[in-house]
Amino acid sequence: MVITNLVNFKGFTGMEMQQTRYFLAVCETLNFTRAAENCAVSQPALTRAIKKLEEELGEPLLLRDKRHVSLTPFGEMIRNQLRKVDEAWRDTLASAKAFQGLERSVLNLGIMCTVGPAMVMNFLNCFREANPGIALNIKNMDVDELDSGLISGAVEIGLFGLIDSMDSRFSVHRLYSEPLVAVFMPGHRFGRMKKVPFDALDGENYVDRLNCEFRDALADLIEKRGMQFEIPYVSEREDWIQEMVAAGIGISIMPKYSVTLPSLQCRPIVKPVVEREVALVTLADRKLSAGSEAFLASARGFVWPKP
Repeated sequence: MVITNLVNFKGFTGMEMQQTRYFLAVCETLNFTRAAENCAVSQPALTRAIKKLEEELGEPLLLRDKRHVSLTPFGEMIRNQLRKVDEAWRDTLASAKAFQGLERSVLNLGIMCTVGPAMVMNFLNCFREANPGIALNIKNMDVDELDSGLISGAVEIGLFGLIDSMDSRFSVHRLYSEPLVAVFMPGHRFGRMKKVPFDALDGENYVDRLNCEFRDALADLIEKRGMQFEIPYVSEREDWIQEMVAAGIGISIMPKYSVTLPSLQCRPIVKPVVEREVALVTLADRKLSAGSEAFLASARGFVWPKP
């Protein structure tokens, strides 16, 4: 007899998970007394449950005599399948407890260092209200660190600013589009413009963002158009970039929602318009924790503001 799916096997649908647990305990100990102790149940109750299981499945699972307990060939097969059932049930209980906030869990969230907080804070506040049992551990990372963090499992979800598609190892959940803007101090000539043509940047002092995901593409565009930038300073720090622009050292090009310094002004860049997609990214073949599933579900259901 071959059983490919226990759920569809005649008689199995009435079996209780308790019977599964008792049977697997006997398989592990090959002793009814020790199995009953491990399950915190009386031996007669355990014996009755296993006998009922055998009746429901229609075949004996165990061979018993006064000294020994062993598995029948049918019992060996059923043990392997019931182990999977038991593991799935335990995973289900763990997921249910996490979703219900019965257990406190920590979600490691990696955020690309160029993604600003402005568009994300309302979502995080809503997620916190709906999932008070899930604590976020937010890590600031560059793109290479975020890639390796997802692969190693150091972070479960990454918040990326994407300009290209990611390879098949990753699952991408897009949230919103974000344009690049010219950033400058008050009184700059760009303040008189509603939009800044890319060519108008020619000749400006430019504070260079080393972690900018558009850096190579912008450099190619500048070269093709024969433009010249004077670069007085470069930095990996987004906050330092903004402070240097505010101090009048130069202008910069940044994603719109990464500009957090109130004293700065910004205008959309056009001809061409350059924008990125901000997205949550997970490893495609890794099973997500209940916290990660809840986070992604909340992000999909959230109404993200239009740029």
